Amino acid sequence: MSGPLFPYWRHRRPTRNFGDALTDLYRLRLLAEPSPADRGVYFLVGSVLDEAWLRRGLRFARERGGAAHYWTCGWRGSPVPDALLGAARVSAVRGPVTRRRLGLPPDMPVGDSALLLPLLHDPPATAIRHRRLLVPHFNDPRRERMLHRPRDWGADAAASPEVGG
Repeated sequence: MSGPLFPYWRHRRPTRNFGDALTDLYRLRLLAEPSPADRGVYFLVGSVLDEAWLRRGLRFARERGGAAHYWTCGWRGSPVPDALLGAARVSAVRGPVTRRRLGLPPDMPVGDSALLLPLLHDPPATAIRHRRLLVPHFNDPRRERMLHRPRDWGADAAASPEVGG
């Protein structure tokens, strides 16, 4: 086990969701070359701040002899035991609702990492451009309706969250 681990939801599956692809993009474009001695487990995107994901991340970190780090992740909507949250290294959360519902300090940085995309990716001039793009969650039961009728959700266009492996 050399170097840090960057797990994501559909790891090693033929299709991933959009957030999974962002993990790789951020790892390659935002982070310094990791030290082979770093045994940390890093969650860079996703709604992974819930009991199951925290237990999984802390278990991975314990098995590797490192810490579980969370950056710009969101709260999943279910209660999180204080002991689990206290064992994780949360450096930023996706939004103020996550910060408030998890009882994190008011000075905890807030921000959706997707806001960095224009700095990391410059689409070609021939790319279709829209003002508001909707990318529904991979498991949202309304996904097909959202993809076919994005204006019903206040967007100009929609894109599938599935990304080929």
